[in-house]
Amino acid sequence: MEQLKAQATPKKLKEALESLPTDLYKMYELTITRSPDPERTFRLLCWVFLAIRPLSPGQLVHAMAWRLTATAPLDDQDLEGEGRLLSSCGGLVEFRQGEVVFIRKLL
Repeated sequence: MEQLKAQATPKKLKEALESLPTDLYKMYELTITRSPDPERTFRLLCWVFLAIRPLSPGQLVHAMAWRLTATAPLDDQDLEGEGRLLSSCGGLVEFRQGEVVFIRKLL
């Protein structure tokens, strides 16, 4: 979505739309590879996809801060803002009714 927002003219927007993948899986792959931090984006998508139930925004923030190798408990300095987390997902994940969900449930 960010790529589309950045287009200055209708012609550029049309070209950007035509260059997007038509396959949902390829769209997720593109989102991950274009991310400034692909590993982080992949982790976030995994947390959302593999959760037994939808996570709240706060739960996702804490999940993303958690590290298996951590030697100290988390504090507020370890937590990212909710909006920053979503911005790395290229519009494929959103907050809806207090839950973090994929924009499409076709996975």
